[in-house]
Amino acid sequence: MTDTIHWVDRYLVPLDADTDLLERARRYADPQSAWDAWDNGADMLWILQKTGIDRSRILLCICDIVERVLPFFERKFPTNKLPRKAIEEARYYNTSDLTEANRHAMYDVALTMAKIATYAAIHADDTSSAAVDAARAVNSLTFASYDYDVDNAARRAARAVDHAVRAATNDATCIARAAETERTAQANIVRKYFPTVPIPIL
Repeated sequence: MTDTIHWVDRYLVPLDADTDLLERARRYADPQSAWDAWDNGADMLWILQKTGIDRSRILLCICDIVERVLPFFERKFPTNKLPRKAIEEARYYNTSDLTEANRHAMYDVALTMAKIATYAAIHADDTSSAAVDAARAVNSLTFASYDYDVDNAARRAARAVDHAVRAATNDATCIARAAETERTAQANIVRKYFPTVPIPIL
């Protein structure tokens, strides 16, 4: 068994990582090398959630990622500031000195705002899918902030952002390139908050 297979089997297989992620990870000699080169932020967020590391920093990552597609929503709904407000509340939730009761009460408001914005985008006449996906990304952020479904919410948020970028790209030949660029940008955001891989380095 090579070192590469050893670290993948020891640390990623028990997380129930999908086959594609495992096969790509086996190309790297050690976990840190894989982390430094990885170009899919959704995968990285999923690993962070699974390993249970610093939830507040994970949520700040998602805030930065989701904020990238707010312009899609705000161009379609220029007077609807609920998604932006929900992201601001999420950041405040994770960086302030609020009591636990006040945190949950305040975040309930952010969740409600995101749900209203998503509903409005989906049911508006002639809604662009980019605006809808941007709203869904904000909604996924709020779910990532609660304890339920925490393993999948971060990845859902990142994928909703990816879908929004695809939907906003008119030229079919550029869609794949735009999605690839977005996934890499998300990976760089994750590394900004988590420069060290969240699993032991052999």
